[in-house]
Amino acid sequence: MQIHGYLVEVVRQTFENIQSEALQLFLQVVLLAYFWYIGSPQSREGQDRLEEKLDWLGKQINPIAYQKLNEELEKKYPKK
Repeated sequence: MQIHGYLVEVVRQTFENIQSEALQLFLQVVLLAYFWYIGSPQSREGQDRLEEKLDWLGKQINPIAYQKLNEELEKKYPKK
């Protein structure tokens, strides 16, 4: 009977450890994804920078056509 009690305790502690490790891993993945997104070019700061560059290029190449295109895009995709 002592072996049975010992095995039950070992299995219980093993599952607690696995649960703790899984929770830690999950939190690390979530935080890594969040911080990676914040620093990524797809974050809002990167999009603002890209949009500003495209605005500048469009105005330099053909200001009148760019203005018309910009107005059409504003109607199709209004800013939120």
